[in-house]
Amino acid sequence: MTAYQLLGLNKAFVLGLEEMGTQHPTYAQTQFIPAVSRYDTDIIAVVKGKTPHEEAYGLPLLDQIDPALLQLQGVVLCNTREECQQIMSTLEQWANPIDGLRIVSLFGSVPIEEQVAQLEQGAQIVVAYPGRLIDLLTRGALSMLEVSHVVLHGADELLLTGQREAIDIMIMAAENRRATWVMVDHVNDEVFDLGRRYLPQAKEITIHDISLSQRNITHTYYLCRNQHRFPSLKRLLDVKSGWRGMIICLTRNDGREIVEKLAPFGHPCRFVDSEMTADALAPILEAFNEQQIDWLVMTDVAARNLALPLAPVLIQYGIPSAPETYYQRCQLLADDVPGGALSVTIITPKFEEDLLEVSHQIQVNLERFPIPSAEELIVIRLQQSLNRFVAQPKSVLPEHLHAMVKDAFGELTKEELMYRVVLAEYERLEDKARREGNLNVTERETPPPSPTEAAADDSEGMTYYNGKLERLFVNIGQMDGVTENSFVLHLNRALGIPPAAISNIDLKRTHIHFDIESTYAPIIRTELPKFAVKDRAVRVDDATPTARDRKIPSGPRRNKRRY
Repeated sequence: MTAYQLLGLNKAFVLGLEEMGTQHPTYAQTQFIPAVSRYDTDIIAVVKGKTPHEEAYGLPLLDQIDPALLQLQGVVLCNTREECQQIMSTLEQWANPIDGLRIVSLFGSVPIEEQVAQLEQGAQIVVAYPGRLIDLLTRGALSMLEVSHVVLHGADELLLTGQREAIDIMIMAAENRRATWVMVDHVNDEVFDLGRRYLPQAKEITIHDISLSQRNITHTYYLCRNQHRFPSLKRLLDVKSGWRGMIICLTRNDGREIVEKLAPFGHPCRFVDSEMTADALAPILEAFNEQQIDWLVMTDVAARNLALPLAPVLIQYGIPSAPETYYQRCQLLADDVPGGALSVTIITPKFEEDLLEVSHQIQVNLERFPIPSAEELIVIRLQQSLNRFVAQPKSVLPEHLHAMVKDAFGELTKEELMYRVVLAEYERLEDKARREGNLNVTERETPPPSPTEAAADDSEGMTYYNGKLERLFVNIGQMDGVTENSFVLHLNRALGIPPAAISNIDLKRTHIHFDIESTYAPIIRTELPKFAVKDRAVRVDDATPTARDRKIPSGPRRNKRRY
C-alpha cells in the first residue's frame, strides 16, 4: 500500500495521483485524512500557521465524490473571489485523474447567467462565495438535496464578515449532508456557537503547520553504515572547518561519546544536558557565543527545554522520529546568516526512506551528498600543516645541530627543500587517511549487511519501554504490500499510536504479530478493523507470544528495544 492508501484514500484515486506525480502526503494531509477516514462525520479543524486549508481537505473531499452521479455532492464556501479561484485551481489539479468530475466556481463580478449555464451542464462540486450561492439557490439554479459534504473554508473569517445568515441557509438547504468540515484559524465565540447549533457531535482536531519551505535553510543528508557514523561525522567536521553549531543525537550516551571523541581532534565541543541548571549552562553558552566552543552536543529533550542560542549549522546524528521533531530541531537554526542556515542529517540506509518521507511532509528539498573522500581530507589536513609551519614562532636551533642541517640540506635549492618537506607531510597524511577508507554507501560497492551489522543498524532510533505489553495478530502481511515501517506509520498517523509503543514486529506473508503497550491495545482492537486492505476487512485478534515471534533468545527477560 502507498502512503495515501495507508491514510485512507481510495486505491483507484491514489493510483491516479501517482501517475500525476503526487505520491507523498503533506503533514497537514497526514493529520486531516485519517480523521475523515476514521470518523466520517462533522469535523472542526483548527489550522495553525500558513497552511492553506484546501491542502488538508482537498483530497479527501474529491475522494468522497461519485463522478458517475451528475448531482451536486460537495460545496465549499469561502470568503473572497481570490479564495474561490485558488481553491478551484487546487481542486481541479488534483481532480485530473477522476473522469467525469466537474467543479464550478461561483462568485460575483461574473454574469450570473453564465454560472447558471455552467450548473445546467452538471457539477459535482461548487466552490462559492456565500452571496452568489444564495442567489443561485433562490433562483432554483442548483439543488443541495444530494449534497453529502459541506466545507466552510475559513469559517471564522466568514462569520466575522457577516456571513452567518448565508451559512445558516446553506446548512439547512443541505439537509441530507453526511459531513460538514469547518476549517478555521482559531475557534472564536461565533465558531463555537455554530458548532453548538449544527454540529453537536463534531470531532475537533488541530492541524499544525510544520512546513519549513519559507525558511532560508539548506537541507542535506549523508548516508553511511552504522559503524561509520562517528567517523563520518568527524570527517565532515575535519573537511568543513568553517562549520559551527549544534549536534543533536538520540541518547545522552551518544552525546557524551561524541564530545569525548571529538575534543582531542581539534573540535572544541560541550555536552548540554537537559537537567542542567541555568548557572551551569550560562558559561557554556557564553563560550559558544564567543566562539571558544564550536559545537553544542545535546538530545532532543535538551533542545526543546533549554533556552539556546540560534546556530548556523545543525547536525542531526540519527533520524528524527517524526516530522514534528525535524521541525522543532530546525527552530534552532539562524536562517538570517549569509547564505542561509544548514541542516545536516547523518543516517544509515535503513532509515533513508523514512527521512525522505519526513522531508516531503514538511515540504523541504532534501539533497544527499557524499561523505568527503580521503583525498579531500588529505588536502585539508595538508593545508592545516603548512599553516602551522608558517605560523611556527622563530627559535634558535642548538649549535651542535647546525652542521647536520647543512650537510642534509646544503645541496638543495629552496624549491627542492619546500617540495620534499611538503611531499613527506603529504605521504604521512595520505597513509593516515587511506586507513580510514571510504565511508560512503553505494549499492554497487556495499555488500548486504552482516547479521551483526544489521542488528547494529536496528538500534538506531529506538528507545526503551518498560510498560505492560500485549501481543496482537492482524490478518495483513507482505502479500498486501505491508512493510514494518508502513505498518508502524499507519498506526501512528491513523490511530495516534506512538511508534515507541510498538515492538517485536514479526511480519509474515499473510499476517503480522506485534507487541503493543497495553494502553493502546483497545484502540487497535476497535479502530483498526474499520480499515480495509485490497477490499478485505482487517481483523485483529489476540496472539500468544512465542520465543520465535519475539526474536529474542530464551533465558532472563530483557528490556525490549522499540521501533
